[in-house]
Amino acid sequence: MRYQISKLIWPAVIVAVVLLGAMFLLPVISAVLIGVFALSGLLWLSGKIFNFFQNGKDYSAENPEDFYESSKKQEYKRVTGRWDRNQVEDAVVIAETKDRKN
Repeated sequence: MRYQISKLIWPAVIVAVVLLGAMFLLPVISAVLIGVFALSGLLWLSGKIFNFFQNGKDYSAENPEDFYESSKKQEYKRVTGRWDRNQVEDAVVIAETKDRKN
């Protein structure tokens, strides 16, 4: 049985293109998927580590009490260093306006 070469060229070209596409696309797709899973895992792990060092406080939009408690603790922190007269006057004005708002 004799086959004509011209009839075999197009199926061979199609198979070659499909195989070359698979060879280039599959590694790219798998690398992207691995990167997405690795990044999400690292974000989850960093959240757990942050939560461990913050004594279980959440600091999220669903739990705003923890954020406001921590900002109140920082409000009365002692400032070190020398202040000139203008900075002292500005600090007094800011403290008075905060007292008026409360």
